[in-house]
Amino acid sequence: MKAKNQVAKPMPSAAESASVEKARAFASSAMSMQPSPKTTLDDAI
Repeated sequence: MKAKNQVAKPMPSAAESASVEKARAFASSAMSMQPSPKTTLDDAI
């Protein structure tokens, strides 16, 4: 799935990069607050 997206759009737009960074920051902050990685994963989805 990811490889297909990379072939279609090799260079992500600034907005996509920003949302990826936001998602990453949210995941890492949630990870530090949540005791269980499983819970963090479920919350992220």
